[in-house]
Amino acid sequence: MMATQKKIPFILVTGFLGSGKTTFLLNLIRKYNRQYKIAVIQNEFAPGNIDGSIIRSEFENIEMLEINNGSVFCLCLLSDFIEKAGNFIAEYQPDVIVLEASGLSDPLAIAEILQQEPLSRYVYLSKIWTLVDAVNFEKLARFQTTIQNQVHIAHEVIINKIDLNSDAADAIQEIVKKINPQAVIHQSTYANAEISITMDTIPESGANKQQVPPGTRPDIQVAVYKSSRVLDNLDVERLVQMMVEAEVIRAKGYLKVSNSTLLAFQHSYGQADYFPMQNPTGRSELIVLGGDINPRKLKNMIEAAQFINATNG
Repeated sequence: MMATQKKIPFILVTGFLGSGKTTFLLNLIRKYNRQYKIAVIQNEFAPGNIDGSIIRSEFENIEMLEINNGSVFCLCLLSDFIEKAGNFIAEYQPDVIVLEASGLSDPLAIAEILQQEPLSRYVYLSKIWTLVDAVNFEKLARFQTTIQNQVHIAHEVIINKIDLNSDAADAIQEIVKKINPQAVIHQSTYANAEISITMDTIPESGANKQQVPPGTRPDIQVAVYKSSRVLDNLDVERLVQMMVEAEVIRAKGYLKVSNSTLLAFQHSYGQADYFPMQNPTGRSELIVLGGDINPRKLKNMIEAAQFINATNG
C-alpha cells in the first residue's frame, strides 16, 4: 500500500513514430530530475527497447517500467499493464509518472486504464503532450486517424523538427488548431519547448477534479459506460447532440441496441460514425472524454436519448 494521501500526476507523451517523443522525454527529465522523483513507463511494439537504454545511460536514478511487444492501450494487455503499473507505483512512490506511448497507439483507452483499481487510487491524468513531426506530417495520410486522435486529446502539442521544414510549420500549426482548438501549440527543434510540470494542483485522494490554472485547457474528464442492457429505440443522433452540449472531445465503443445488433460508435467534436457489427456479441461499452462529463451524466444521457426516441415513436 502507498503511504501518500495525494494522487500522483500521470503525464502522457504521445506522437507518431519518429516525432521525437524520446528526445522530448530526455529534455523533460533533464529539466526536472533534481526537483522531482520521476518514474517513466515506456511502451513499444517491438520486444526490445533501445529508447529505454538511452534514458538509463544518462539517468541512473530514474525508475523505469518497460511494456514491450504490444500496446498498453490494447485491451488484450490492459489487465497485465494495470497490475504491473500498480505494483511499480506502490514500490517506488514517485512524485510524477510519465508514460511514453508507442507511436502507433491510439491513446483513447488511457481513460479506462486510469479508472481501474489500483491505479485510480494512486494517479490522476495531469497532462497530455503530443508531438507532431513537421517533416512527415503531411506524408502520413494513411495514419491520419491515429495522428488526429493523438492531437485531439492533447493539452499541449509540440510541432517538432521545424528547422527541417520551416516553410510548412505555420500551415501545420493551422491544421493542428482545427483538430484541437483548445491545445497550447509550440514549435520546436530537437523537441525543446517551453513546457512545465506543476505540482500544486495534485488533488487529495478521492477528489474528482483538479484545479485548473487560468487560461489553460480545462481538465479532461473521463466516463465509462458498461451495460448488458438492450438500448431499445436509442436515438443516436440525439445522443451525439447531447455529447456536443457536454463538450465531449471523443467517444469510442459499442452500443447494444437490440439482442442481435451491436453498434460500433465513434464520436469526435460533433462528428459521429456508427455502424452495426457483423456477428455481434457482447454488451455496451463506451469510453468518453470531455470537459463536462462523468459516469452518471453519461448514463443519464444514454437513457435520455433512448427515452426521447421511444416517446416520439
